[in-house]
Amino acid sequence: MAGQLKDIHACFEEALRIAGFSEHGPVLIRPAQITMMVALLDATESGSYTYRIPNSSVFLIKEMRGHLSFNNWNGEVAVAAGLSTNATPKERAYLKALNAKIRLENVDRSQKITDENDLCLADILGCLGAAPIRWDELGPGFVVPSGQQLKMTATLSDSTAANTGASSDYGIVLSGVMLEVLGS
Repeated sequence: MAGQLKDIHACFEEALRIAGFSEHGPVLIRPAQITMMVALLDATESGSYTYRIPNSSVFLIKEMRGHLSFNNWNGEVAVAAGLSTNATPKERAYLKALNAKIRLENVDRSQKITDENDLCLADILGCLGAAPIRWDELGPGFVVPSGQQLKMTATLSDSTAANTGASSDYGIVLSGVMLEVLGS
């Protein structure tokens, strides 16, 4: 079976140990990308998205980057101070990303993955030149055990129409490896 190894890389073995799988059978290893996003309108200040890790699997998060997409380009009204009504998509994205705070937490462990002062979306949004957060430089990555739930919350700092424009999807993309313990 593709992706299934008898002996696995030490970082995957360590992730399984951290998640409570010290004894296990074969493991299916596959790349995984989870997009967590919510649509926020000018009248909506915050929203959340949850994702539960499948049973018998461990999600090893290697990277977190920002996600922002316009849902109604023609309805955009972003005309905050100093921004013309003919603002470029990048200028509008920058305004929206600066106005959005992101929190990621493991609900089942009451553990914030982002710091106590939520992240500004602009700090991790690649289209604005920002770099993603990378956990693989710190060890195996950020380990989310089987069956546990991740929750992303996006909050707008200022919900006036001039700052939010039309509906947009705000969130994050988590990239890493899903380790599925077969036969458990």
